[in-house]
Amino acid sequence: MSANTQQPDYIRKVALIGGSGQVGSHILTHLLGTLKHQVTVLTRLSSDAAFPTNDNLTVTKVDYDDDNALTEALSSHEFLIITISARSPDTLHPRIVAAAAKAGVRWIMPNYFGYGIGDRKLRGRNELNNFERFIEDVEKTPGADYVALVCGFWYEFSLAMGEPWLGFRIRERSVTMYDQGEKKISMSTWDACGRAVAGLLSLPVKADATTDGVGLETWRNQGLTISSFLVSQRDILESLHRVLGTTDGDWKIRFEPVEKRLEDGKKQFKEGKMLGFAKALYAEVFACEWGNYETGRELDNEKVALEKEDLDEATKRAVKMAMGPMGDIEGRFG
Repeated sequence: MSANTQQPDYIRKVALIGGSGQVGSHILTHLLGTLKHQVTVLTRLSSDAAFPTNDNLTVTKVDYDDDNALTEALSSHEFLIITISARSPDTLHPRIVAAAAKAGVRWIMPNYFGYGIGDRKLRGRNELNNFERFIEDVEKTPGADYVALVCGFWYEFSLAMGEPWLGFRIRERSVTMYDQGEKKISMSTWDACGRAVAGLLSLPVKADATTDGVGLETWRNQGLTISSFLVSQRDILESLHRVLGTTDGDWKIRFEPVEKRLEDGKKQFKEGKMLGFAKALYAEVFACEWGNYETGRELDNEKVALEKEDLDEATKRAVKMAMGPMGDIEGRFG
């Protein structure tokens, strides 16, 4: 894109890939809630996902294997948000980015929803939490700029899924603490992610006096860094006690060195056991520095109008998830 191309004062036309997914559905809800954006959700030809009826929403089915079809579907949009499955082919994300650039889409939020980048990047044995390849897809694409959403692990998802994730089996009232369970990490709710993206795209592209000098370009080729909670496993267990009316005596609590958990998870993953990836991924964050990316550093919560959240309310949602079809997913892995 030419440097002389006139840019809009505000982002109005947004394309979203993955609008029916876990984080994508929350982003869609809050974007539509602004009443400021025309949103196009791109879905696969085979998708049967249902979307709300809304005058500001268009659903377009696309053959993701057809680069020309992707480019055509993305044309005339100003901002693209990519939220695709971790199980998607490695070639899909770079192809989407290339199609967007060919369509003239300058701004891209890549499929990066994790821990810090740049000087807040995880330090230490960071082998699995390396999703910067999604950012690199944009960096190496002429005419495209990115804003990555740095949000840490998703709170409710991580708590509800089962022991390999945050160590909890809510159904069984059991938890595996990494070391002593006292290390705090930054985490965000899906709702906060949706609100953050909507808040970001409600700002002018260029900062002005009405927004305290903050605009979309504030985060050009950087991370928009948010956090709902800075919590340890012990904090989470105390929240579960408040929500469920339990005490430590009602739970089976065991302790495991985080380094052992990390190595065991990596070994299991190499043996083809997918739960090993989750175990190692989460243990890695607790083993590394900067899993807490907010102490002594500024978050962007206020800049995108995020309100303070209630930990116990988020825990209630996680408990509901854990007791439903999504909960304790480890039991369905052979």
